[in-house]
Amino acid sequence: ALADAQLEFADPVFLENLDERQTEASVVSDLHGNLVAVWTSQTPIINSENIGTDRDVLSARSTDGGMTWSDPVVVNSDAATDTIDDDAVNAQIATDGEGTFIAAWLSNRIEGYGEGVSASVSTDAGATWSPIIALDDPSQRVNAVANTVGIAYGGGGVWVAAWLRELTEFSFEYEMFFARSMDNGMTWSAPERIAETELARDLSIAGTIPGIFVITFGTNADINGTSGTDLDIYAVTSTISAQSWSFPNVVNSNASTEETGDEAPYIRTDGNGAWVCLWNSFDDNVYASTSFNNGASWSQQVQVNADMTGSHTQPAVHALGNGNWYAT
Repeated sequence: ALADAQLEFADPVFLENLDERQTEASVVSDLHGNLVAVWTSQTPIINSENIGTDRDVLSARSTDGGMTWSDPVVVNSDAATDTIDDDAVNAQIATDGEGTFIAAWLSNRIEGYGEGVSASVSTDAGATWSPIIALDDPSQRVNAVANTVGIAYGGGGVWVAAWLRELTEFSFEYEMFFARSMDNGMTWSAPERIAETELARDLSIAGTIPGIFVITFGTNADINGTSGTDLDIYAVTSTISAQSWSFPNVVNSNASTEETGDEAPYIRTDGNGAWVCLWNSFDDNVYASTSFNNGASWSQQVQVNADMTGSHTQPAVHALGNGNWYAT
């Protein structure tokens, strides 16, 4: 169940106390109290190094539960020489829980080809980062725009990154692709398409041992034949380390009756068989649904924001243990 009580938060602290433009940060913690956050910034000087005024990916880490944070370090290894934006509006970071963190982000790395997907690996809890790894090289394909990336760990050195790729150039319609690493992010498979994900938008991915991954996404394609052409939330699952994926299953239980639209899914697992997905609806509310069979079916949706007024968007959810979850 989602926890009824509100948690108390400490006063905010600056990760980058500078007057340059920063984007939303993504943060994750391992099993040893290390937190690592990633974001992009146009700050030209980091640790006395001139990295220019293009957008670059930065990170900071905390070893005391988020009370204090290190100075920012650069994640994209070419920051000092590139002049092309690394766009981390949709950047994500994941961890194996034992000190390895992988950040993935969209990048205009190859000028003239549009956005691709890049990644970097840290094996020391965010202190240093590997050279950039190109997961989706836009120069190697015709449709040149990627959008919205996610990354997750599934145990045994297996990681999966997923993103949306434009169906045809300038169509602004997307389908889902993924790449898999079997060696803790050192090497990656070539991008592969996930079937039946045309017209996808947004996505969120979670993983757990042994090699189980669930991706939730929004789409106005009537995939199951009963959900209509408004935006609904679907899920695809792999239980064999992303070697194959299930047919999409609808997540929002009112898909066949409502026409308001749903978007911005966010999924997490407690690692003990429960998967919780939150999303916001065009009726200005946030809803949740739970799966106990790795995304094959989903519970009746419940409203998360109770009777609160106003518009509620961009939800997130996290497992607290013992069946409790906390939503923001």
